[in-house]
Order: sequence, then structure tokens, then C-alpha cells
Amino acid sequence: MRRLRVLLFDDDDAVREMVAVMLRSRGYAVQEFADPSRCPVIADEGGCACPDGFACGDLVITDVRMPGINGIELLRRMLTRHCRIDPRNMMAMSGMWTDADAQRVREMGCRVMYKPFRMSALHEWLDECDARIDRRLELRDDV
Repeated sequence: MRRLRVLLFDDDDAVREMVAVMLRSRGYAVQEFADPSRCPVIADEGGCACPDGFACGDLVITDVRMPGINGIELLRRMLTRHCRIDPRNMMAMSGMWTDADAQRVREMGCRVMYKPFRMSALHEWLDECDARIDRRLELRDDV
């Protein structure tokens, strides 16, 4: 069975590394990005545009406030381009949520996580995600 891939977006090196270490300890392959525009599957007005039968990853975890494109816009672009990752397997995290921003993320079907968060809460969400992941999809090699 293939390893699950997480696309992790956070411009805070310490947070990104802490989450990446935890994800790798669970056996996930982790693609880290400090800037979403550096991700090869996120085009200027694009988002995820994987060919049939392929996906860029299995889960997405993104910070909200980042340089360039923010995490909410990143998720919106991925979903409007019909990303094959289940929206319930996408999470946005922030320490400075507004009620409106948190609501927008929830309306997209994605998880909202408040920083600072407990690692146990992240593990619980990952356990839920594992049951939903479509392991039949192949992962793109260019991510």
C-alpha cells in the first residue's frame, strides 16, 4: 500500500517543522511549503489540476496567514479546480481567526484548527481522515 502524502503549508518554520515531524512519525510522506506559490500544483489562478486517476496528495494542512496567497484562498482554489482530496481532509489553522474566516473554511467543508493546538487534536483529525482517503488514486510525481 502506498504511503499517504500530506501537503503542508506554513510560513512559520518552527510550526511547519513540528507538524512535519509528527506527520512523518505516523508514516506520512510530507511535502512542506513556506510559500504556497512554490507548490508546483498551485498555479497563478489555478489550484489543483491533476489528471484523471491522480491526486497531488491525500491531505492538506495550511496556515491561514502566509505571504502571497493565504490559506483560505489556497483551499478555495483547490476546491474550485475540483481537487481530488476530500475537503474533510483539508485543514486550515491559525492563531488569529476571525469568525467570518472560520465560517468560510467550514462552509467549504474543511476543518478549522486554532493555534496553539494540542497534538492529540491533530492526531484525532488524522485518524478520521485515514478512513476517508481514496487509496486508489495515484500520486503525482511532480509534487
